[in-house]
Amino acid sequence: MKHSSPLAIPEAVTRANDELIASRHTIARAIVMGAGGLEIAARLRAVTDRWLKILWEEALSEELRTAASLHATGGYGRDELAFHSDIDVLIALNDDAWLERDDLALAVERLMAWSRVPRLRLSHAVRTPAQTPEALAEDPRTAIALIDLRPLAGPASRAADRRTAMEHLRGNDEGTTFVEQLFEGHRQRVARHGQTVYLLEPDVKNGEGGMRDLNCIGWAARCRWQIDARTQTRDDVGWTEEQRLRYLDRLDAILGVRNALHLIHGRKTDRLTFGDQELLVRLDELRLQSPERLETVDPEAIAEHYRPTDEQDRQRLNPQVESLMRAYYWQARAVSVACERMLRRWSALSPPGPARMLGSFELMGDVIQLPEDRHDTLSADEVFEALSLASTHDALLDPRLESAIEAAVGTWPLGDASSPARAHRLRALLTSPSTSARTAQRLLDLGILTRTVPEFDPLVCHVQHDVYHVYTTDVHSLKCLELGRELLNGAPGAAGRWPFFRYVASSITDAEVFLLACLFHDIGKNRGGDHSRKGAVLMEAIGPRLGLDAAQVDLLAMLVREHLTLSLTSRRRDLSDPHVVDEIAERLGDVATLNLLTALTFCDMSTVAPDVMNDWNATLLMELYRRLREALEQGDERHRADPRGLRRIRQRLERRIQDLSDCPMEDIDLDTFLNDLPQEHLLHAEPDALARQLAAYTRARRNDVETRIQGVAVELAPLPERGITEIIVSTVDTPGTLARIAGALSSAGVNIMAADIVSTASGRTLDIFHIAHFNPAALPVSEPRAVDDPRRLEKITSRIIDVLEERLDVDELLQQRFDERRLTPRPIPQVPTEVRVVEHASELFTVIEVRAPDRLGLLYQITRALFETGVETRVSRIDSLGSQAIDNFYVEEAHGGKLSRERCTEVVTAIEDALSRLPEN
Repeated sequence: MKHSSPLAIPEAVTRANDELIASRHTIARAIVMGAGGLEIAARLRAVTDRWLKILWEEALSEELRTAASLHATGGYGRDELAFHSDIDVLIALNDDAWLERDDLALAVERLMAWSRVPRLRLSHAVRTPAQTPEALAEDPRTAIALIDLRPLAGPASRAADRRTAMEHLRGNDEGTTFVEQLFEGHRQRVARHGQTVYLLEPDVKNGEGGMRDLNCIGWAARCRWQIDARTQTRDDVGWTEEQRLRYLDRLDAILGVRNALHLIHGRKTDRLTFGDQELLVRLDELRLQSPERLETVDPEAIAEHYRPTDEQDRQRLNPQVESLMRAYYWQARAVSVACERMLRRWSALSPPGPARMLGSFELMGDVIQLPEDRHDTLSADEVFEALSLASTHDALLDPRLESAIEAAVGTWPLGDASSPARAHRLRALLTSPSTSARTAQRLLDLGILTRTVPEFDPLVCHVQHDVYHVYTTDVHSLKCLELGRELLNGAPGAAGRWPFFRYVASSITDAEVFLLACLFHDIGKNRGGDHSRKGAVLMEAIGPRLGLDAAQVDLLAMLVREHLTLSLTSRRRDLSDPHVVDEIAERLGDVATLNLLTALTFCDMSTVAPDVMNDWNATLLMELYRRLREALEQGDERHRADPRGLRRIRQRLERRIQDLSDCPMEDIDLDTFLNDLPQEHLLHAEPDALARQLAAYTRARRNDVETRIQGVAVELAPLPERGITEIIVSTVDTPGTLARIAGALSSAGVNIMAADIVSTASGRTLDIFHIAHFNPAALPVSEPRAVDDPRRLEKITSRIIDVLEERLDVDELLQQRFDERRLTPRPIPQVPTEVRVVEHASELFTVIEVRAPDRLGLLYQITRALFETGVETRVSRIDSLGSQAIDNFYVEEAHGGKLSRERCTEVVTAIEDALSRLPEN
């Protein structure tokens, strides 16, 4: 074929490109309308084959066409092409001499240039028969590529290469080593993609239970048994018709998601992001309700038209997104289990040494298996015998045995109809201190847990559409159970950096109830409403079924009902308020129950996501435990006035004065400090904290004398063991001070964890802030850590003073920080904005809770709104759930006293208005 220019596009290629573009547009429309993944792959294969054959015919010289052939490989060769996947091809030559010919170079250049018109990515390799052995030796992936070959054009057959590749993979052990390598790759992918970001936004190709796991099953079946997993079966090795159909269904579903992602982004991508999850739900909704709207939009601009952006609309979609992702994770888990089970069975490498008989089963290496001459039908007793043996020896279950157990369990009655003996044996496995770590997951995967406790089923693969709950609820529950078991066993690493919680757990006497609470604390989720209360009600049925006595059932129900109490109270309430502590202590009743609930809270917080249990949260929980234990052991005695209290405080401060490096001894007037501050504050503050407050107070008074005006003093103390830095600002008691300091800190790029305001009798305030550095937009949210860089601390000090002395304007500082942000934040799940009054949270103050997206300037806007409505903020507690800030403010009228109902409404409205004007990050 002659061309006016070597790279000029012939008319036939132009027509082929136009036809391909039109065909792909039609296919894109089918993707939008919900066509299945395998259907789309078949259509993409057909139009791509036709297009490539024309390009091949036009690009090659007549002589080269007799010596070369074109083959599809990779996903294209396997008929698994997604919309923007690379088009992988192999150009096979029959002679090495062609490698030096200009004809070949020109043909390849034409193919690559002409394929750019329809904006496809054509990827090619050139190989001769002589190069195949060398390529196989250099890269094991070459053999996989060769067995995926599918001929497209040209006379040269590569059947010999496929046979060579298959022989290479099968080696001298019929492919068992190759299958073992595939299994090791699967394990590595699970470890690599089991990190948080991949759990929240899974990789549908390489993530656990993704496309690559299905590919491994296909490659293993072809190499080990010479069958096509999509079209053939082999019952004797476990590849039944049922398995084949499931394989096709899962392949169809994953390809469907990949096609949608490619279309949404206009390129190859396999990360199912939060924004994509919401768009997929919106498209499903439109297909059902208004399909005509989808038919009028350019399918390749679908994201531009229908990606949810309205805050309320995104919140409305949350339940559907959770349902979508639950279905995805359910399928991904099934794929991962099938991949592991098949690859383990097909590798079938015999461990050294003979099998050891253990009752009805054999222990071969680290695998419990059925004897070869044993039938696959198991009784319930045999099921639990196998599970107990596997736990005792920390062994795997042979895939054949796993299948037999699944078949047996499928015949058991559900729930209350279960055999008491089976339920009791399940409880024993779940709660034994010696149960191996993988046993609980095995009980779930094989259906035993949900068969006996069907109430657990709604938790399986249950997703919460936020960045806080990293794991599905069932995975979190199992992690919580295993951490509880480690804590009871005194495992050195169980309590991390906080051995205090191991000490608390050592006092637990009812290990069964504690471990069941760890497993079932979230069982009320995915049912709507208050999951703690619903879970407690469910325990009243589940407990007796598992063989607990009445007292144990009551205790278990109480732990489930109260499992959030300590976590939420420690992070969101003023722990110096005796009313808060007394109310919880009354509900708990005794120290034994406090120990149970504290250990449960620690395990729950430690396993909900990485870094949720950090130094700051651990400190708060330990402080609440100390106060509750004191209340339970001393009762009302601790509230009685103790004339020795202030004397002890004075003695402690005198011992610490020598550490106040910036306060000369002659400047310190301890009597003035003790008389000026509220007695309640002095009695409840930590001695070290009081010493730091004394330093700030003294320096401010010294500034008053030196400048003859009421000055500002700032004391900073990094507290790395608590993950925070404490800032104490001593200044004149002026309305709006809290808001200005909060704005100054936000503009300096630090996160405020808590703020307390102590007003003195002389008209000054001590504004006490706990700050930390972390990124709330990170996935996962990073762990708070103390700000300790001297230059940064100096900058923070200067900024606070300049703002309070009106040399800098807070609004301008915050706007400057907004303007400096160059990167558009990644889409994350939308969280609602809600402002409410928390009834009965304090006897002295009105408590206002604000829930809103965590963003720059949030605390400043809230505290400024409080100031502008004329109320005084005394305490604030700053909490977060991933990207959601949950801030609580203890406020009173300027003249003292709680807010009236009318004033509460006014203040709530003012905060809502202020937040509506706050720009998004």
